[in-house]
Amino acid sequence: MVLMSTTRVSCLPKDFAPRTERVRLQGFDEAAHRTYIRKAVVGEDEKAVEKLMRKLQKNPLLDDLCQVPLFFVMFAHITYENEKMVTFNSVTSFFRYTISCFHSHMRIKMKDENVQKFEFLENDHKALDKIAFEALNGTKQKIVWDKEKLRNQLGCEFYDQYFRIGILVEEELLDIADEVSDKSHIQYKKEVRFYHKLFCEWYAAYYVAERLSATSNENVHSFLEKLDPFELQYLYRFVCGLDKIAAEKVIQYLQSRDDGKKFAVLCMLEQEEKTETFIKRVSDLVSSGVTSIGKDESKLLQRSTLQILGVASKNKIPVSCLVLDKSFANADQNEITLKSGLRVPIMLLLEKLEIRMEKGREVTQEELLSVWRYVQQCQKLKRLSFIDCFLPVSIPVEHISSVIKSRHLKVFWKPLDYEFALEFVSGKWKINSEGTSKLSTQDRQSLHTLMSTTVTLSKDDSKHFQGYMIELLHNASCHKIPIYCVNLENAFKELDGDGNINLCSGHSLPILTSLEILDIQTEKCRKISQNEVNATLEYIQYCPRFKQLM
Repeated sequence: MVLMSTTRVSCLPKDFAPRTERVRLQGFDEAAHRTYIRKAVVGEDEKAVEKLMRKLQKNPLLDDLCQVPLFFVMFAHITYENEKMVTFNSVTSFFRYTISCFHSHMRIKMKDENVQKFEFLENDHKALDKIAFEALNGTKQKIVWDKEKLRNQLGCEFYDQYFRIGILVEEELLDIADEVSDKSHIQYKKEVRFYHKLFCEWYAAYYVAERLSATSNENVHSFLEKLDPFELQYLYRFVCGLDKIAAEKVIQYLQSRDDGKKFAVLCMLEQEEKTETFIKRVSDLVSSGVTSIGKDESKLLQRSTLQILGVASKNKIPVSCLVLDKSFANADQNEITLKSGLRVPIMLLLEKLEIRMEKGREVTQEELLSVWRYVQQCQKLKRLSFIDCFLPVSIPVEHISSVIKSRHLKVFWKPLDYEFALEFVSGKWKINSEGTSKLSTQDRQSLHTLMSTTVTLSKDDSKHFQGYMIELLHNASCHKIPIYCVNLENAFKELDGDGNINLCSGHSLPILTSLEILDIQTEKCRKISQNEVNATLEYIQYCPRFKQLM
């Protein structure tokens, strides 16, 4: 059996074994957080569980960091045991506290005469800083070292101390020489790594901060160019939290990159003093324009956007418009899940939500209702839009609450060229035309052009596409726009008692009063009965413009 673990799906081999099981690790999510708190911290006290979870939610910057079990465990116990604990306002402050916990845990076990040397090694880690930086600087990161070589570089006392407290960990590996001679070619060697890569980024950040604070502005780009911010997000954030001068240079560097503007704002969060200027920058980002989360954005960029939205929410800053550009996966009452696995929480001050999907994607009734349940929690939402997808032709009226109606929420759907508005009374879609019951001149001309050619409803069409076309036909008829010809290509099933034509897809074609030609093509060997002929003749009697039945 071969076990492969990777964060880059694109790097997986193309040819797998005949039997391959794939498992995706989503992280230490909220459900896991709650389970751990119950079992290891507060027991079955649900009020205490909720209290701890609220404290985590008040720290939106730590949410991603607490996906790592070690850091969540520390956060949970620290928060529970110290009611007066100051809220961590940055990942830097939390990680600084984490490092101090590692050292203090060992310090209390030491004899007094050894404490001074221990504290000196705790604070003087420049050699480790440089080694960590060199390991991360470049396209090929090397964050595993030979034990003896690293011990010689750091000094025995320093190495032993950091190994004992758990920041460095050892692993024994089998080392087989290339040339086989005798038993001596099979040996064991010890490799060393940080307990977690974040520790490597932490110590490397000290080196970067020191260098940047002494580097001229024109040399910043060349120094940082091999440190990919989308691979080393915490290194950049730690630098900004450790040194104000270095932070300014990092932020300017990120803002100069097309893909770095959102991340630059996230790095500003690391500065302990959240100035009015900072809050204004967040407000400018989310209040006046469009905030988007795209499918092709890196997970870091998506996460940066979500954390900025979290800061806006915490500071009660209205969010003008959020666009999920092909990044939507599913939703429930409490959150929207993105394809990346990240989650969009309820935003009470969100004003517009636009969900763009892959062209032609069909949304089921349940998927639509799950979004509906989510938006009902967004108290200030004024507009909800679905773009480039096919929705069910109606929403059950019982799912449209009186609360939603009282908010005057507008719901729009634009599957192709035309935009529909949801009519709350009937739960059906009507062509939207500047919020009025009349078509605009442009919409009328566009619909007139479409209806001047044959509109085909085929058995091979998707059900959602047929629903869309039927809505267009119905709207054209309601606005007395001539419909040249409707071709039912193997789609005809029967006529119902109300005079509507039932299609094989389950949709019904209502009476189109402006229809001129009806072309019914049936499958081979399918005969139309006399009753169906009579019903069809009765159908066309309600079409004053009708000219020909084919």
